[in-house]
Amino acid sequence: MSQRPQTEWYDSMEDLWATGRAIGSYVGSFPNGFLPRISKYGIPIYNEKVLFPFGGITPDRSNWISNDIKKDEPTGPNDEPLPADYGYDARDLPASWTNRFPIVISDPPYGQAYSEDLYGVEYPRPTDHFREACRVVEPGGWVVVLDQLVYNLDWAHDDHPVDREHIACLTTGPNMRARVVNIFRKPNRLGEFA
Repeated sequence: MSQRPQTEWYDSMEDLWATGRAIGSYVGSFPNGFLPRISKYGIPIYNEKVLFPFGGITPDRSNWISNDIKKDEPTGPNDEPLPADYGYDARDLPASWTNRFPIVISDPPYGQAYSEDLYGVEYPRPTDHFREACRVVEPGGWVVVLDQLVYNLDWAHDDHPVDREHIACLTTGPNMRARVVNIFRKPNRLGEFA
């Protein structure tokens, strides 16, 4: 558990990320300024390998790996097949992915209704997919989760702990639900960030 006081996790209006509407014409696309804001925070998403466990339609970059349980199903724009690189369940990623990715960015369905009504899948409980994200991120790497919840550090994988780096509030515009940007870092060595 983080030893830093909660007052250091969130710092007033600097932590309100006004990003604009979604960048894609399909359900589940990232808010327009979300990825650039992650980069501005100092996470090298344009230079390092990035795993998107709920990737869906991730912008095409050679260092970005998209995983989505609905891979190849006609759920993309115009009912085209979803062009993910992998089709694993984000709650059960391959064992060979342990400590593999410098950055993991998760944007899971925001609740049971989103999962079932919009995506036609079982709701992935935050404890389950967050534990997997902590396992597959490499030591020294970043885990970023965009959700409607502030994630609890106790949800991290017991063998792959992380420390909370930052919490920010994200809005896409007036009359839209605010979301939480949870930023975590996996220590290079046990106890490094304590």
